[in-house]
Amino acid sequence: MSVELPISAYTESKKLLLEKEEGYRRKVEIRAVSIEEAVIQRVIKNKEIQSKLINIVEKLKGKRELDIYTDGSLVVEHKGNREGKKMGIGWIVASNDSNKNSISFKSRIADWSSSTRAELGVIWTALLAAPSESKVRIYSDSNVAIEGIQGFKSRMNIRNMFKTKNRSLINQIIDCCRTKNIDLELIKVKSYSMNHWNDKADKLAKEGLISDLLLEVQDITTSSIRVVPTWRNKLIDSPLRTFVNITMAMSYECE
Repeated sequence: MSVELPISAYTESKKLLLEKEEGYRRKVEIRAVSIEEAVIQRVIKNKEIQSKLINIVEKLKGKRELDIYTDGSLVVEHKGNREGKKMGIGWIVASNDSNKNSISFKSRIADWSSSTRAELGVIWTALLAAPSESKVRIYSDSNVAIEGIQGFKSRMNIRNMFKTKNRSLINQIIDCCRTKNIDLELIKVKSYSMNHWNDKADKLAKEGLISDLLLEVQDITTSSIRVVPTWRNKLIDSPLRTFVNITMAMSYECE
């Protein structure tokens, strides 16, 4: 015996099946980010700083060579019996037209206050904004920062690494250059040398002292260093043995 079904039975079933499938469909949008943007998102926690640096990346896209003047500023503030320190950083991309609105960046930087830390921090942020596969000339008035970066590779065993001040920043600088294949040249300039671009970087660093943007530095883990030392949720970015000795001595004095 055969049963004949009206054609509407087939069309109705198909309609129901399509409606059911539609309920499971989801629109997925995948956006490919550049290596510059990916590095910034990986190492910078502050979303506003991320946004500003990524915006600069877009402006510098296609540049094969850059001259960037950097400067850091450190001030000591006294509030009653307490002493506090603040660090500001600022950099500017030099161009042939000194009257043109140049690309620049400024912010504060957190923890382990020193003039050298500010100088290293400003170099790091400049390199984060630089295009991959580019030649970058960094102009800095800090010989200590320049020598710290240049000499770090020869001390890259675990023992010496944890003897180094501002280890995390130097690690980030080297990692950024390696990841983005940046050819970095560090050039020493004299402080207060009446250089137009150096003076602008100095002004930006001072403005950075009162910026709402606060740069926090994370250390890099590697196959040989899977954990990094911290104290009260803060990265220990000074020679580790010295830090432990001072902390223990202060603990004994307080007992």
